[in-house]
Amino acid sequence: MKRYKLFVLLFIPLISSCFDDKGNYDYHEVAEITIEGLPELLEVVGGAEHIVAAPTVKSSLEGIITEDNPNFTFTYKMELKSGGTIVNGAYWGVTLNKNGRKDVDTLATFAANTYLCMFIVTDIRTGRETAKLFDIKVTSPTYEGWMVLCNEGAQNRVRLDMISVLSKERTLPAYDLLASLGLPEVTNARMLGWAPSRFANPGDVIYLISEKGSFFCIRRSGH
Repeated sequence: MKRYKLFVLLFIPLISSCFDDKGNYDYHEVAEITIEGLPELLEVVGGAEHIVAAPTVKSSLEGIITEDNPNFTFTYKMELKSGGTIVNGAYWGVTLNKNGRKDVDTLATFAANTYLCMFIVTDIRTGRETAKLFDIKVTSPTYEGWMVLCNEGAQNRVRLDMISVLSKERTLPAYDLLASLGLPEVTNARMLGWAPSRFANPGDVIYLISEKGSFFCIRRSGH
């Protein structure tokens, strides 16, 4: 009987110490982040129109999160939807908002294709990320219109622009068309050449002639 009483006396202080120890832990509610206002599909004309997105970000604890909130960062990552990478060897290697702003407004300087865009909100206090995906479809502006070969800036960088005819009622200027297709940095443009083909494939060829070399563009995917 004495052993039983001794056990009870020792066990009661142990329970009491567990209750008193609750102040050693930091319990807090985790905020739920929601992202609204992004389209499922955004369609733009490459080189002519801007990729524009202005999502609303809400926290279950803090309400609407503005882009000047120092506790959060915002990132737009872009990749090919069909597989592969835009940048060789770098998955999700393209960042649309290099300035880190919540809203993005940038010229669609990408080749005609369908892309997957991921908008990421990061709480830097916890490292927790919330993301939302949407598609960006870039169409070619080069089906019909007028091409403009020019020298840009003091270095006379070769640039090929186009006044694109999208319909009878709509024309759009498209800028630096060959940048997304891998044209190297060349200077001092001289002329454009056109070699028509009697066959459907490979199609007509456009030659770009500069002081340091010549390049040709082959029609691809009907554009």
